[in-house]
Amino acid sequence: LSQDIRLSSLPDADIFWVAGVNLHHADRSYDTPRNTYGTGSATERDFTTRRYAVYGEATVPVAPRLKLTAGLRQAWEEKTYDATYHGGGTAVSDARDLSDAYTTGRLGLSYAVTPETTIYALASRGYNPGGFSDYSTQPADSVPYKPAVNRSIEAGVKTETADRRFQASAALFFNDVKNNHLLSYDPATYVTNAVNADTRSQGA
Repeated sequence: LSQDIRLSSLPDADIFWVAGVNLHHADRSYDTPRNTYGTGSATERDFTTRRYAVYGEATVPVAPRLKLTAGLRQAWEEKTYDATYHGGGTAVSDARDLSDAYTTGRLGLSYAVTPETTIYALASRGYNPGGFSDYSTQPADSVPYKPAVNRSIEAGVKTETADRRFQASAALFFNDVKNNHLLSYDPATYVTNAVNADTRSQGA
């Protein structure tokens, strides 16, 4: 279930702004009646996510051709994980929960070189909360992975013909992610788990 309630400025307003509230609730299961190699073990996993957020953004003229954009989002998130691991005639239960509060946002400048051409620069902070692996087969596998923090910078140009029939854009970007969420496969145990790793990407 997702619900977003939003207020915004009119399309022709001198100052663009938007503000809203977002609610998200998700329940899912991932069960394996037996593993690939036929040991007869089974795993039952249930995941729940609840997220509440408020956000706002505005673009304000600060000079005849210069505009400032600033946005902020505050979110609160709760996750639960319940599992039962079967094997050897026994069943082991595992229950865990996570709660997190985090702030994300972006700040940018745009300059109209001509009425048809704009250059811009944008810096932003993203956040991906921690969680639980889909593939845990024992309590040791279900230790939560850490949240990821993304810092990104983008600069570019956008242009269009005077009649607005044709448009073109180009950009440079750089992303630096601490504790990014990746999947790791262990060929000795045939287990896939979520792991944290720092990553970077850049390009044009």
